Amino acid sequence: MILNNTLHNSTVTVADIRRAHDVFGPAVPSLQGKTKQRIPEPVESTILARIPASLFKNIRHATLSIDFMFVNSVPFHVSKMRRIEFGTIKAVDNLSTSTMLRCTKSIIQKYQSRGITIDEVMSNNQFTPIADEIGPPLLNICAPNEHVGDIEVFVRTLKERSHCIHSALPYGL
Repeated sequence: MILNNTLHNSTVTVADIRRAHDVFGPAVPSLQGKTKQRIPEPVESTILARIPASLFKNIRHATLSIDFMFVNSVPFHVSKMRRIEFGTIKAVDNLSTSTMLRCTKSIIQKYQSRGITIDEVMSNNQFTPIADEIGPPLLNICAPNEHVGDIEVFVRTLKERSHCIHSALPYGL
């Protein structure tokens, strides 16, 4: 428009427009309308992975270890299946009997849905209130002041690894 002199009686020159572009940069609304949208991240499939039959042959019956751990005063229900060393962790609101029972039964049902029968659940005496309500798996509670070794090691490993990740973050939480 300026170059072709289509704006009559304008004192703005081409040099003025170049200087304004150097000082202020390109017009942001114009760029926003013309910018191509970024490609979104692909959505992950939620279909469960198929477990080979050869692996299932050896793990039809298993033992589950359970415990609670705390991170910044937030309780987590932690479990670990002994035979294949598979662990789960779930944040919980409190340590009530109903929460213990709900979380433990939920984990047992997840294994049963995959064809694995939990024959025994190992825990410390914190889970004594749900011993009669747990159902078909036997809840094996260790003596007071004793701990189930494999779940205690698993909890310690989780805490160490989460601390390493936290320490490697470039910003503070």
